[in-house]
Amino acid sequence: MKFAHPHVFFLMALLPLLAVFFIVSFRTKRKLLDRLISPAMQEKLILGLSFRREKIKLFLLLLTFFFLLLAWSGPLWGSRLVEVKQKGLDVFIAIDCSLSMNARDIKPDRLTRAKADMKDLISRLQPNRIGIIAFAGSAFVQCPLTMDEDAALMFVDLIEPGLIPLPGTAIGEAIRLAARSFPTKDPKFKALVLLSDGEDHRSKPLEAAQEAAKEGVRIFTIGFGSTRGEPIPIKDEKGSLKEYKKKRSGEMVLSKLNETDLIRIAAAAKGEYYRASGGGIAVDRVAGDILSMEKKQLKDRWENELESRFQFPLALAFILLLSEFFISERGKNGSRKKGKLPILLAAGFFLLLLQHAEPLRASPAGSVQKGWGLYHKEKYPEADAAFKKGIEKNPESHLLHFNDGAALYRMGKFQDAAAEFTRAAASPDKSLRSKALYNLGNSLYRAQKEKEALAAFKDSLKVNPDDPDAKFNYEFIRKKMQEQKKKDQQKKKEEQKKKEEQKKKPGKDKKPSPSPSPSPSPSAAPSATPTPSPGGMSKEDAERLLNALKDEEKQALKARKVPTQGVPRVEEDW
Repeated sequence: MKFAHPHVFFLMALLPLLAVFFIVSFRTKRKLLDRLISPAMQEKLILGLSFRREKIKLFLLLLTFFFLLLAWSGPLWGSRLVEVKQKGLDVFIAIDCSLSMNARDIKPDRLTRAKADMKDLISRLQPNRIGIIAFAGSAFVQCPLTMDEDAALMFVDLIEPGLIPLPGTAIGEAIRLAARSFPTKDPKFKALVLLSDGEDHRSKPLEAAQEAAKEGVRIFTIGFGSTRGEPIPIKDEKGSLKEYKKKRSGEMVLSKLNETDLIRIAAAAKGEYYRASGGGIAVDRVAGDILSMEKKQLKDRWENELESRFQFPLALAFILLLSEFFISERGKNGSRKKGKLPILLAAGFFLLLLQHAEPLRASPAGSVQKGWGLYHKEKYPEADAAFKKGIEKNPESHLLHFNDGAALYRMGKFQDAAAEFTRAAASPDKSLRSKALYNLGNSLYRAQKEKEALAAFKDSLKVNPDDPDAKFNYEFIRKKMQEQKKKDQQKKKEEQKKKEEQKKKPGKDKKPSPSPSPSPSPSAAPSATPTPSPGGMSKEDAERLLNALKDEEKQALKARKVPTQGVPRVEEDW
């Protein structure tokens, strides 16, 4: 059990003081009575006198005070699923990973400091959708827009010097790519943060910023480096300093912070320029500027919310207070009678409470409480059993089918999970239907049904075209299927070629036995997995999957041919 206002318990210290006050008052009253009338004559002269009843009344008052404080503390137990409307912005962070960012005029170097500020900025900008763009002589999207903070932070770790094959610095290309990568054509709700030393090699960044501003993109720039100039270190494979960068003429290159261009870029797109500092002031200001922008509805999510149960201790306090009021200080021979009114009032009050609680017990959210708790304790078979009991009582609840699918998925029963997500996908709720189709795609992929998984992600995008995770998974599976198709075709050609060669050779003809086709690796799963409530991938799964893909992603990015159209070959390759 938890409490919304635990500080109220400090007032419980008043209970002993109140008890002492009641005891002293009772004894004082009795002493005064003994002075007026002798104890032997009191029962004869005062009809129905009962000191026991007075003690009971005082005890009931103490209990009333206790339960009032308990109700004030706001006890919380049980849970329910609530839909949360989430507002935010689409924010791309573009980081310069050109050779000049290796300069050490900022310790330990410009790129390392920029990555640290980038991580800090991602954390501060939650719950907005964050995307990452890496650029040098050209630019590409390192991470599509996502609301998963851990996923974005892991992609930051992949950024390193030499990530972009084409050397140089093309800030304009990064700005144009960001403007194209925003999923909507809204005239606002879009921001770009540019982390760079400001050096540019004829990519026309000012024109690019003006074009982006027309599409509603605000650009904030953070400058790294010093204006006096710093040599650019060249390191060997072991990371040791080999030499400093030189021009073709043999003159040493001094990289300087170009604040003038960064200020102009920010001004052209209604943003601000800040210079990087050790205290993170620039990050604070940029985050503050972005968070103050007008926000749009991103997507709904479901959260587990603890139920407030203050009404139960409050009801007990009310009943005790009524009981104390109607209990007479006189005994059977007294003039006042207790009557049945307190009992009737108490019964009526409890009936009202039961009537108020009935919709909660009958609702899908009430049925899922037990399964929800077991799921978070990683007791997935027990959670599955709890969800199935809820489904028996309420088979039309799409939310219960969704949660049962999540439990089955964690148990590795991907076929059964797919069946539950299929039932949940019939929900009239657009958000739940989108998430059910998304998780259906994950389940089918794990069941090695890639074609069906691709169709499920496609259906999810039809419901919610702006879901970046569904887009990522759809493209991931589509490309993988294309690569597998090419491998199969190549393998078939090789087998056919071997058969033809063997036919030409004299002697015994042996047909080669085809090797089994490779099954998909679990580490190459889509980037998101189901959770017991709609809302994208969980932190645990994002960490597990992205860690598994980390080394593979690094190699893929290094081997990737980055498009170079529109970026002229220049001598300045830093």
